Amino acid sequence: MPTTVAAYVVVQDNELLVEAAAPQQTFPCFDALDEDENLPSVLICRLRPFMKKDESIRVDLKLNNSPIGADFFFETGKRGWTETIREGLLRPKGNELTVTLSSVDGSPAPAGSLIGVQEVSLFYSVTLP
Repeated sequence: MPTTVAAYVVVQDNELLVEAAAPQQTFPCFDALDEDENLPSVLICRLRPFMKKDESIRVDLKLNNSPIGADFFFETGKRGWTETIREGLLRPKGNELTVTLSSVDGSPAPAGSLIGVQEVSLFYSVTLP
């Protein structure tokens, strides 16, 4: 009888900085060996948004060019972020996680705003025979 167990991959531990001047950044490709494509996975990271008072930003995440999450930030300060990723998006090899920074209305982010993304891990399921 098959057994499902948890596995994880550290996408990147150190901070990836996404600034208004370069609003889209991609983490190095990563693998999720033996992942079960029929089960969802979970992305966990820490965010450090920064913007001037009375400004706001939007952050979008894509996994393998498919949207997996977006959120708005109206104040600075570190916080955790968890996103459940639907089944079928994670691949065993060559996954690409992209972060995009913009204004809440989708226009370019305010000058000087940024978001740091760090301690990025992805938890997934492996089905053993």
